[in-house]
Amino acid sequence: MSENSIHEEHIANLTDMIHHYQSVEMSLRESRDIYTTILQRSFAAIYVVQDGKFCNVNIKAAANSGYSTEELIGMNADSLVHPEDKPDVLCRARAMLRGDSTTAPYAFRILTKHGDIRWIMETVSVITYEGRPAILGNSIDITEHRLAIERLRDSEILYRTIFETTLAATIIIEEDTTISLVNSEFSKMSGYSREEWEGKKSWMEFVVSEDRERMLSYHHLRRLNRKAPPQDYEFGFIDSWGHIRNVILMVDMIPQTKKSVASFIDITDHKKAVALLEESGNLYRTIFETTLAATIIIEEDTTISLVNSEFSKMSGYSREEWEGKKSWTEFVIPEDRERMRIYHHLRRVNCNAAPHNYEFGFIDNHGRIRNVILMVDMIPQTSKSVASFADITEHKLAVSRLQESENLYRTIFENTGTATMIVEEDMTISLANTEFETLSGAPKEYWENKRKWTELFSQKDLQKMIHYHQQRRIDPETSSQNYQCALIDKQGNKKVVLLAVAMIPGSKKSVISLTDITEQKRVEMALQKREQEVQKKSRNLEEMNSALKVLLKQRETDKLELEENVLTNVKDLILPYLVKLKASHLNLRDAAFVNILEANLMNITSPFFHSLSSNYINLTPKEIQVANLIKDGKTTKEIADIIGVCQGAISLHRDHIRKKMGLNNKKINLNTYLTSLA
Repeated sequence: MSENSIHEEHIANLTDMIHHYQSVEMSLRESRDIYTTILQRSFAAIYVVQDGKFCNVNIKAAANSGYSTEELIGMNADSLVHPEDKPDVLCRARAMLRGDSTTAPYAFRILTKHGDIRWIMETVSVITYEGRPAILGNSIDITEHRLAIERLRDSEILYRTIFETTLAATIIIEEDTTISLVNSEFSKMSGYSREEWEGKKSWMEFVVSEDRERMLSYHHLRRLNRKAPPQDYEFGFIDSWGHIRNVILMVDMIPQTKKSVASFIDITDHKKAVALLEESGNLYRTIFETTLAATIIIEEDTTISLVNSEFSKMSGYSREEWEGKKSWTEFVIPEDRERMRIYHHLRRVNCNAAPHNYEFGFIDNHGRIRNVILMVDMIPQTSKSVASFADITEHKLAVSRLQESENLYRTIFENTGTATMIVEEDMTISLANTEFETLSGAPKEYWENKRKWTELFSQKDLQKMIHYHQQRRIDPETSSQNYQCALIDKQGNKKVVLLAVAMIPGSKKSVISLTDITEQKRVEMALQKREQEVQKKSRNLEEMNSALKVLLKQRETDKLELEENVLTNVKDLILPYLVKLKASHLNLRDAAFVNILEANLMNITSPFFHSLSSNYINLTPKEIQVANLIKDGKTTKEIADIIGVCQGAISLHRDHIRKKMGLNNKKINLNTYLTSLA
């Protein structure tokens, strides 16, 4: 029975099960206990939908959806249906509820709680549940069945492609010898179209009469024991023009059927060539010598009777040193000799009993060991064998280096310190490292060959990123290789990542490295915010500075105005009275005090006093008074009398004034200098 027939039988069985569950549903109305038992222990998912929501579900329904029974109760029933299947499911369900006899159980896709796609087959019917109309649904999970059908379909497509594209003429033969299928090569060989063969003709129609009985016995014996008759042999083939061709047939049974598949190779020209070769040893020698493969002829006793020049080069010995003198065992490493000796003898009992191709260690005349593949077969009707050799040492080294490179790559991939993944053309993640597990919040097994990278990134970035992905596979140079985007891990944490993307040469795959820069972006944003605050404060300070300048300017104006008022008041309100006082009869001491008062008032209102106060703010009030009298030309004695101190005190004040004004050790008259400041 074919795999397709088995699956069809499974579908029929599943359909029968669904009809059975429908009949059980009628019985459930009679007994709540039986209903509960069947509901919870049934292999099918059973659920009741009322007002579009699940109001009762069994354990199987919960298991199929990935939700718990508690989560399903109250959920919209159509929320589980794949968006692409919703219109069709609604249409079929309505037809089934109307009692449309043409509506069979229908299959559709659901999305589980974890986002996986599952296939189910469903029937629905109208029931009364707790006094109100409701819908009873029965379904079974047919995901594995669908996958098996898809694999079978892929296998059939592959088989048909191979069947049609093989260079060998090939047919499928039924037990009654009818040819049920032919390929184009067989049509060419036979001269008949496939329509003339398929289901109409027997294979015996293209076999010469003297070979039919033998091949018919093989045909029947093969269906009792596929290994009993030979699997390849020669016979005479008659084409549509009556030409007889020499053909080699290779035939075997199709497993679990009574059908056989047969391939044909036309060796008519080969047979002619062999006849010519037998007539001409020179032609045979030419072919033997000109082949690019190292080739030898081996006798039954393991002696090498003939070698070509390529074998001489490989072994390092001349043909004279080999032919008729050495055994093939001399170029085989010790650990391979016994195995190959067994093959040698077994091959002469049954040419198909020993392998025709295998690898061994070859020793040349310098003692170097080479990895070699041997292709060997018997020469028909003799006990001799012909062996060809292909040196695969460099290939083996290349494979070893490739393996080392693979191991190195995997080590680097795992230990790069950056979250890294390899993405297929369809956006599936085919490989992820440990750092990627940490960044994504899910293990490698969750991602690898199961899910796409689009699950990880926010919707606002997806359109741009998908465009980059597609453009990169058209022209890698035109797509961004480094950019930032928002990532949401499986725990819902939002992160900012920097992507570095590059195509893997010679493939449609890309390698993507992701660096978490969430903290860096947070710091940058904080710095930007701080900078904005600083700029704002700077603007405020500038405004305050401008205001202060205005205030200072106003203060200077007010000061000048005040000085003018003071000067005016002194001149108008004080000096006239001092003039009158001086004109009165005063003693000398009082007259001196009046003069000093007048002089000081003039000094207070003069530029000299302001200049002295502002330029030499470290002068004491007494020193300013002494400096003012010196400027007016008063002597030390006069100043001492006016102030009422000794002359030594005035001399000390003069020294302090010179020192504070930087006049020490300078030949500058203090009176002259102070006058210049006025």
